[in-house]
Amino acid sequence: WYAHTEGTYRVHMARKYIHNHPDAVTC
Repeated sequence: WYAHTEGTYRVHMARKYIHNHPDAVTC
């Protein structure tokens, strides 16, 4: 449970960061 939750949380934060900083995407 913990690993799955943390993985989903990281993906969510990454998407949120990309949404707030679209110019930060380099790939």
